[in-house]
Amino acid sequence: MDVLRYISEDGLVEIKIAANSVFGAWRRFKSRIGEEATRYSDYSSTHSGSLSLIDLPNQSTQLVQVGEGSQTVWPTEWPVMFETCVYTFSLRFQGIEGEPQIGHPSKEVVERFSCFSGGNGVAFLSGSVDFLNEPGKFSLRYRYKPIGEPERTDCLDFQVVSPKLDTKRDYLHILNKVNEEYENLVFKFLTKTYQGLQRGGKSNDLIWLSIFKSIVADYIQAITYIVNKPHFRVERHVYQHRADAIKHWSPLMAERLNEAAYDDRLESMRFRN
Repeated sequence: MDVLRYISEDGLVEIKIAANSVFGAWRRFKSRIGEEATRYSDYSSTHSGSLSLIDLPNQSTQLVQVGEGSQTVWPTEWPVMFETCVYTFSLRFQGIEGEPQIGHPSKEVVERFSCFSGGNGVAFLSGSVDFLNEPGKFSLRYRYKPIGEPERTDCLDFQVVSPKLDTKRDYLHILNKVNEEYENLVFKFLTKTYQGLQRGGKSNDLIWLSIFKSIVADYIQAITYIVNKPHFRVERHVYQHRADAIKHWSPLMAERLNEAAYDDRLESMRFRN
């Protein structure tokens, strides 16, 4: 099911993003945000074009064009990218030379994409991306070379939102709290350092060097232990089970169970345990 489609104004690039289901995530997000959910996200592109989104506000699987014709910014639209969903990206290029490439800073994201040539200047990039626990702005950067023109690097930017967190307000509130505690901690250390100097204690440089020395010593000791004891490394095993085989349910798993039951996907759904 396509949730987003972008077509560049010159017709060289078409981007489609699909997901199995986003309606459950949208309902939870809207129940938390309220009516502002329909105006929550911004979309932008470095190259002008048209943008269509799945019609989540009307609970429809149809794509509707947003904005007015060809443009580069689409502000105050509803989100279609949620951190709890896995998305399949498909980029179609025509009238180009060579192979297009994904240019994301994360090597893991780049390795998820594969290139396929369709011949006659047509090429495809496809891959899947999981935004689990990574809400925020995502930039889909891609490079390609139109026939007879210099190589281009374009971006399609959008916001990945969380049904559990209001990233516009809750995130800033948490960040302010952390910064406040950090400033209090720094002030506390500076106060103790100043009082120690007033009483004829060690110099400021010696105090801070002593602190950093103890941190570095613990760090080197931990690395040496891991290198010399490879059989004691922590291993993580993830198992997938059917719903009727799981005895203990976490709140998050129970939430996913209710979503799967609502969408009639229990037979094919597997849960991490």
